[in-house]
Amino acid sequence: MSIADPEKAILDALDDEQLSGGMTEVIGALQRGLANGAVSPQQLVDDALRYPNRGIVNRLGYILARSSVKPAIIEALRGHVRRTGYPPYLSTIAPRETASRDRDWNVMVNLTDESTQEGA
Repeated sequence: MSIADPEKAILDALDDEQLSGGMTEVIGALQRGLANGAVSPQQLVDDALRYPNRGIVNRLGYILARSSVKPAIIEALRGHVRRTGYPPYLSTIAPRETASRDRDWNVMVNLTDESTQEGA
């Protein structure tokens, strides 16, 4: 039996938040993993660039930009942001009516700022 490494688990949760308790839980787990060293920011970015769902890059970039991860690591994602088609929602299950578009990461933000900030 293979067990996912923490970075792969985070990406899988960003892809299907329903299996992980919702996006707020996913963001919290990512923030805790970054804070305690269980999640490698560089490995997370490297894995995201190989992930089959390209919307993950948009979501991850948006979240990491609001964290303490070094900007150089985050910038590696920027050139891979999906810019065509409709932007992905940050949360696939949160209400969409009041979502606003973050043009930096081309993602529809449908969560409050508090739930996406470090320490949330």
